[in-house]
Amino acid sequence: TLEILNIPNEGAGQTYDGYRFGNYELGSIAGFKWHDENANGGIDVGDEGLPNWNIWIEGASYNDNTNTEGGTYVFSELAPGVYEIGENVEEGWVQTYPSIPLDSETHTVTVTSGQVVVNVNFGNVGDSTIAGSKWNDEDGDGEHGDEGTPEEDFTFNLYRVEGESEPVFV
Repeated sequence: TLEILNIPNEGAGQTYDGYRFGNYELGSIAGFKWHDENANGGIDVGDEGLPNWNIWIEGASYNDNTNTEGGTYVFSELAPGVYEIGENVEEGWVQTYPSIPLDSETHTVTVTSGQVVVNVNFGNVGDSTIAGSKWNDEDGDGEHGDEGTPEEDFTFNLYRVEGESEPVFV
């Protein structure tokens, strides 16, 4: 139904200029939610989709959320506009893509008329723990025996990638 207000009714056969009508096609945004086994922020051979994760969208008068099926999700019937897409990170997991803190925890996507935007992806890895000890290997055998005394006041640096100059944790 199209309703035009304030057009004078002066009888049949009248012409009125200056009225314009525009149409647009609805678009969609789709992506993949995967288990980033090696935490490198990229989808690698062997990385699998994570089902039942909540992905949300906000913007252009549209707010919704959906759960992934086998790692995939789709938001459809979107009017042209700018949208923010994010995920609810589950307890025990860390987001690896988009990378934090370098980029953002979310994606900002512009949808134009009829556009299908793909590869709006999210990667996560389960929390990990690294444990160890430092001792004085007095006999040089590489084994922590009774003779090895614990080293105190020793700093361990953890680097995400070999050769980086700044440690991730100290």
